[in-house]
Amino acid sequence: YYNNWKDSIHDLSGVTCTDCHGGDPAKSDIKTAHGDNFSSFTERDKESFKKIPQICGRCHNAVLKNFIDSKHYKAVFQAGTGPHCATCHGSVNTKVYYTSIIGRTCRSCHNEETKNLPEISGAAEEILQNINVSRAYRNWALIFYADKETVKLKEMNALYKDITDSWHKFDFARLNEKSKELLNGLKSMVNKEL
Repeated sequence: YYNNWKDSIHDLSGVTCTDCHGGDPAKSDIKTAHGDNFSSFTERDKESFKKIPQICGRCHNAVLKNFIDSKHYKAVFQAGTGPHCATCHGSVNTKVYYTSIIGRTCRSCHNEETKNLPEISGAAEEILQNINVSRAYRNWALIFYADKETVKLKEMNALYKDITDSWHKFDFARLNEKSKELLNGLKSMVNKEL
């Protein structure tokens, strides 16, 4: 667990074990180091499981706000089961999911066998593909327009942030439309300058 955390984005950002789990790192024995507030956040413990979004939300406020509006959050909070932050991102060595991984993750629940909205994984893959291609165009635009303040680039940056934050609502109809708008807007900026 420690090795997964070491050199992760959390480690590099100064987030330590106690920031999420509680306890006292100055103590040397396990009982006093962990203390009464320590939580392992295991799936076996439904109350700890429910706390994960709020713990992550301490730093990821916009993401939590959107996640609270999702059906996934309602499943976690009401039933104590369902997908949450660690389901998709891991826990300590977090990752952002790319198209090759997202479909597989979504399909663990959304598939033909379960009849639980099997089309979701395809929609998620399409939206994420648009976001990934947009990210490449956006990186180019950020470099090219670095010394030029443009209203269009500010609009695209705001749209990109909105899409990446609101992904966690899982409102794929809206996200599909917005991801296409972002991609087309960035493409037009790049093509205009080429």
